[in-house]
Order: sequence, then structure tokens, then C-alpha cells
Amino acid sequence: MPCQALKRPILRAFSQEEKRFYLYMARCKSWYCPTCGRINKLEWVAKVAEGIDHYCECGTDDWMFCTVTSHPKLRTRDQCLWVEPKAWKKLFSRIRYHHGKVCYVYIPELHKNGRVHWHFLMSGGIPVTWWKKHAPSCGFGYIFDSQPVRDGYNSVLYVSKELSKSLDITAWPDNLRRIRTSQKWPQIAPRDDFNEKELDWVYHDQGDYENLEYVRHEMETRSGIETVILGVEQ
Repeated sequence: MPCQALKRPILRAFSQEEKRFYLYMARCKSWYCPTCGRINKLEWVAKVAEGIDHYCECGTDDWMFCTVTSHPKLRTRDQCLWVEPKAWKKLFSRIRYHHGKVCYVYIPELHKNGRVHWHFLMSGGIPVTWWKKHAPSCGFGYIFDSQPVRDGYNSVLYVSKELSKSLDITAWPDNLRRIRTSQKWPQIAPRDDFNEKELDWVYHDQGDYENLEYVRHEMETRSGIETVILGVEQ
């Protein structure tokens, strides 16, 4: 199903080799869009899995699944989210001091009762005893859990589950990212099946996906050149 957002930019390109026009409607990429939200999740799952496989191939293979709770004195979601940036900054400084450079993926989980948990994948093989000692003194809760992860496949299951939960939340707090990573996380290559065409795209118009066929027919009639829509199942 195409992006459901209204009035999306329609891009146009001409292939000299194939002697045809191409149309493509840029998606909104919003997590609230039924189509783009799921695409975002799948892209992040692939990005995390490939990133962990890349790090493992380079020798960083001591990854852990970790869950840390919010402090028990915090009763509301707003309280938990207000404390978290300061608590994470303090905790991460201790991680760097005691364990050196680590790589991570960081995912918040918002509970219906107002509590917030944070799930992450982190390298470094940090023991549970260390977390239980330092996380509460930085502002997090006393409950902590961690399990080893061996490859990108297991990370796919983990990240997909957590992001699926976040997609069900329609009132996501402003300025709260659904997923974060450490700096310089490996990028994945674009997977659009038309990237290899190396087309030069220009802005054509704005419209809705239902009108793409009308735009295509109008261009084809006016120019006499075959026009193809990309990125939408025909």
C-alpha cells in the first residue's frame, strides 16, 4: 500500500537509455502513517541487524540484550521522560569511563500504566552486577536484565518486537525518538529496485497516490512518451 499522506511531492525523471519518463511519489516517512511507519520499522530492523553483523565481523562480538526500568519513585510518563536524558547521560559517562567505547541501539518502551522501560543492544559485555550498581544511582530503576546476543538475526527479532510495540502508540511524546544508535552506526545500502537506473529526479507536482495514474496518463498523452510509475504496486 502506498503512503497515505495527502499532497505528497511527485517527482519526474527521464531515462535517455530507455526513452521513457518515470514518476515517483515521495513518501512522508512519518511513524504515524500506516504505510511509512511499517517501512520505517523494517528499515531500522535491517539497519540494526546489518550493523551488528558488521561489528561482529570486525571483532566486536560481545553484544547484550539489556532492559533497564525507570526509577520506582517516578509515577508518571512525563516524570520518567524528564529524568531519562539526565540519567542516560550520567550512566553513559560511567560506561565510557569503566568500559571504554561501546556501540548501542536504544529503544524506549511506553507502558499503559505510565511507566517507561528502556531496551538496548550494547557491546562491551558489561556484567549485570555493574548495571545494578550504577543504573539506580544515575536515576534509573533497580531492575535490570541482560542476555547475550550472538548475531544480527537475534537482534532482528528483538528490535522488531520493540518497534512493533511503539507503532501501536498513537500519542508518541514530542521529541522522543523511537530508536537511537551510537554515533557512526553502519548505513545500509538503499534497497529501492530502481536506484540502479541512476535517474535525475525533478519536482513535477503535488498530489495523492490515487491520482498518480491520472498524472501518468496526462504526461503520456501530452508528450507521446511512455511513462512508468515507480514505487507503487501496479
